[in-house]
Amino acid sequence: MVPRADSGGGGGSPYPVVLVRGLLEYRRVTTLQHWEALIGPWPCECRVCEGRPLTRFENSPAAVPETQCHTACELYVLHAELALSHTGWERLLWWRQMVADAIERHHQLCTRLGEEIPSHPQVLHDWQQPSPPPLSPD
Repeated sequence: MVPRADSGGGGGSPYPVVLVRGLLEYRRVTTLQHWEALIGPWPCECRVCEGRPLTRFENSPAAVPETQCHTACELYVLHAELALSHTGWERLLWWRQMVADAIERHHQLCTRLGEEIPSHPQVLHDWQQPSPPPLSPD
């Protein structure tokens, strides 16, 4: 792909990706549509989706703004949940539980799909590694 002279970026069209909060990862809409064909719809309860499936997005640049709104909404929800936990160890334990739950959902998804999910997110396993103690508030 030849970079565009006006912006320095690639000349390809953006493709719609969404944050799947329960899996703590971004996925292409086409991947979610493949999963839906095998196991059914992937509903989302965020303010943008309001119970509609994530697979409703088209695989076109026109869908990108709404997928970005969905993702922003999901990130705000994660932020709100994080803000509700106290600082220090409670927050660290909350995050570790989020990661453990996401890994378990990945395993359940693989079982339901009957296939290994490509590019399983290594970062989830990295996030499970021991970390230094959280900073205490001053």
